[in-house]
Amino acid sequence: MKDPLFKLYNPNQFRSLVETFVVRQPEAAYSSEGIRFLAPIIEEIDARNPQVAARLVKQLDFGSKLDRSTPEFQNWASLVKNIADSCSSNDTRDIVGRMISHANL
Repeated sequence: MKDPLFKLYNPNQFRSLVETFVVRQPEAAYSSEGIRFLAPIIEEIDARNPQVAARLVKQLDFGSKLDRSTPEFQNWASLVKNIADSCSSNDTRDIVGRMISHANL
């Protein structure tokens, strides 16, 4: 992501890197390092392109199926709550709200 040719706000580049990370590497995405990587990116994208942020957040719904006693679930819950607190768009807030109610957080 530090490559000067990579543009975070280019939806195609964003999806090819960040969404692929979430979809193909969910274990890494729900690790504490993954949370520290994803949370600020989602907040930043949400401010500029809410539809892209909402689409990424939908990919994170996989975490609600995790066993509640695992560290991965706790990391996922932490990320979802962080997104709920920091995102300003209705698109992202709506999806996060459904995830929270579905997982009984």
